[in-house]
Amino acid sequence: MPTFPLLADGAKTQFPYTESVRFETLSVTVPSGERYAYSQMANGTRFWTIGGPSVSDADIATLRAFFEARRGSWEAFDFVDPRTGLTVTNCRFDQDLFEYQALGPNENRVELRIK
Repeated sequence: MPTFPLLADGAKTQFPYTESVRFETLSVTVPSGERYAYSQMANGTRFWTIGGPSVSDADIATLRAFFEARRGSWEAFDFVDPRTGLTVTNCRFDQDLFEYQALGPNENRVELRIK
């Protein structure tokens, strides 16, 4: 399985990044008015938002090539958690469009969501 690429300076991700957990539930309201909620998964889904306002042109090219090779959210990959250093398997991008903004010479803004 492919692994999320290192940046040009050898870093796992651009700082700052955010990490969060989302818990998904299914709720059903029956005609008597009672409501039932069921967890979709035993554990929540972890999300990372990486990128930021000062990403170099070389890093944009690396991230874009990796994103396009995965065809957005289509193909799974391994991601090294920047906080723990552990490899998380079966990750995907949580978006299908790679968008970035050129701020100046060798300075770009991008946000990629990984789940």
